[in-house]
Amino acid sequence: MNVKKTSALLALLLFASSCGGTSDNPDSSAAIEKIEAQAATPTTTTTPTTTTPPTTTTPPTTTTPPTTTTPPTTTTTATPTTTATPTTTATPTTTTRVPVNLDLYPDNSKIDLINLSATPTSDLRNWANFASSKMAERTANILVVGYNIGESTGGEIPGMPFGTHEVILSQSEIDLLIAQIEEWMINDSCMGRDDQRGHRNGELESYRLWLENGGDVSTHRGLCEETRFVMMAWRDDMPTWDLQNFLVHELYHAFQHDLEGDCNDIIDQQGRDEYVHAVVEGAADYFTFFTGDEIYTDENRRNYGRLEYRGPADSLMKEAGGSIERTGTNDVTGEGIATRAAVMLRLMVEKGWLSHESILDGSFNHNCARADLNSSNPDFVFARENWFRFEVVQNTNNREWRFLDSVLNN
Repeated sequence: MNVKKTSALLALLLFASSCGGTSDNPDSSAAIEKIEAQAATPTTTTTPTTTTPPTTTTPPTTTTPPTTTTPPTTTTTATPTTTATPTTTATPTTTTRVPVNLDLYPDNSKIDLINLSATPTSDLRNWANFASSKMAERTANILVVGYNIGESTGGEIPGMPFGTHEVILSQSEIDLLIAQIEEWMINDSCMGRDDQRGHRNGELESYRLWLENGGDVSTHRGLCEETRFVMMAWRDDMPTWDLQNFLVHELYHAFQHDLEGDCNDIIDQQGRDEYVHAVVEGAADYFTFFTGDEIYTDENRRNYGRLEYRGPADSLMKEAGGSIERTGTNDVTGEGIATRAAVMLRLMVEKGWLSHESILDGSFNHNCARADLNSSNPDFVFARENWFRFEVVQNTNNREWRFLDSVLNN
């Protein structure tokens, strides 16, 4: 598949990174200097495509209407009760949303970006800056790498949940990318230490394997407590809505303080179980749906086939309901664990057991606070066992997914 390329092989944005150092690879240094010069040119970011209604701007190929993600109209849940069956087909009412001016959010000096995809680098940077602005505290140095892949080839990456795809990158592009990732690691105060040499080499070997096999990578790597690496691969025709959520979800993991370090020891002492992963993924998806709600406007939703969009909480329940219907199970760790677990956390928020704001600003992940969500916590157990008890209420002018009154009042 042919993919649009940017004028340079790599579009690396160094958000005023404090890391210094040099590289033994002259091609790598030259590429970095060229991208830094491009980043300093204000004309490259004057028109962020994500906030301008498509009727006034020629849409990039990555913003094809998401026919595969349009919410199903027949979705039900494990408790498919409904009220007031509609007698007409009136268009649902919507709330007008003012577009977010992404230019108001400054570059985060701790987030570096290497973009080998056809998606404008300015879009990825703007979404990353907006997500970062939500955090109460940002401490980790983060490198985000994004690239395009082609059609599936039906294979699997050994030891990882990634499928193989047509490789779009050339071998020289892959070699240069690996060299730049290595340079970033060496310049990091933790990964650059001599005692991390084996760790660095092991990580780089994995990245090369994924790249050379067209892996549909979606991963956050906690390299050190304050050193995080995000790698993402997507097809050029991925809808913008989904790509935004993809990036924001993985970045939230990079923002989470407690995924590395002492918190892991605390959780291990309590007895790590399958629900630990559910809480981590659920918090990331919760943040993603609510942040995405601010980025997209009503006009965007009309253009991308989301006329029935009612809000982030409603959308979470609707997608989780679709997962329940497809799989026939309401286990929170089932297919679509991130969205299912996000609904579980939403139930805790609506019950007053968990702060909505703490999830959105990341403080839920400070001081290992999430360690309290375990099998000895009766509130968490209730949410885990009742998260799927929601319904769709519909009338002639509106449609809403919500938890059953019996669950909220219990």
